[in-house]
Amino acid sequence: MASTLPVHTIIGANGAVGRSLKAHLAKRSTDLAVRTVSRSASSDPSHVSASCLDHDAIVAACAGSAVVYLVIGIEYNATVWERDWPVIMENVLDACAASKATLIFADNLYSYGATKEVLTTALPYTTSATPSRKALVRANLSRRIEAVAKAKTIPGYAIVRGSDFFGPLCTGLSHLGDYVVRPIMQGQKAQFIVPFDVYKHSITYDDDFGRCLCIAGTSTRALGRAWHVPNNDPLTFKQYVDIIAQVVEESGGPPASTVKVGRMMPPWLQAAVSPFVSFFRETRDMYQVCWDHDYIVDGSDFANEFAAEWGAPTPYKVGFKAVVDHYNTQK
Repeated sequence: MASTLPVHTIIGANGAVGRSLKAHLAKRSTDLAVRTVSRSASSDPSHVSASCLDHDAIVAACAGSAVVYLVIGIEYNATVWERDWPVIMENVLDACAASKATLIFADNLYSYGATKEVLTTALPYTTSATPSRKALVRANLSRRIEAVAKAKTIPGYAIVRGSDFFGPLCTGLSHLGDYVVRPIMQGQKAQFIVPFDVYKHSITYDDDFGRCLCIAGTSTRALGRAWHVPNNDPLTFKQYVDIIAQVVEESGGPPASTVKVGRMMPPWLQAAVSPFVSFFRETRDMYQVCWDHDYIVDGSDFANEFAAEWGAPTPYKVGFKAVVDHYNTQK
């Protein structure tokens, strides 16, 4: 007999946040059914293979959904974002409209642009592609969701925004993963492409993001607005390294006192090569948004509204211990 439970569909279920979200929704299996959607094939009967760039495929994949979570990541390239993100969002919004599904969008914090204020959901969205084209893309996505919801084309939405990730599910994507934690474990220098000892920078534990999305998708109190994932107090990247070094030492790795940290490349050289190297070009596109000032996120709205369901952010030592354990299992 087919399930009569409301279907919660995760688009992008293979990514770090998607996997976390799936695990948290699975704990509510008596209340809802989980469907996953990605481009990858799977033998899981609850999985549908579809691309967000294929309108008819994504509408079909979301058919019958009560809630749709859009948690995908695409190539970190401004040109790709300008080309693909508007198409993806329109296709997913059409899918939600066809199924009368609520949309929960996993977002980053770029939409506020190059502000040096503490990031709250009260800040206006940027209206300029200067200094960051990617920031304008994200701002326009949020504007589009809000406009469609205001027109009542979809029954509801929530946007959940997280800061830069860390955690065992995103080691290859995190500034505090392959270039920092793993080298420290190997007795090598931790390397950053951005200033590491000047500015405080809020970071989001990957599973905390998944928890917030689960709460937002299962509570009508979350609908009709954006939220920020609550984080622990922000530190400089050097202070994060100090915590990581302590965790590594306690896990049998090199002594914390021997850990070294530095820039992967001098700033002047990054500027010189950025027109020719995509990695540095895309980082410079975000430099004035994220990296040349304190980058502090206020998630108190969510923490206060959902105090009972949320609890607290994962402590840094616990989160970095999970990262270290992840690398140890790969030896």
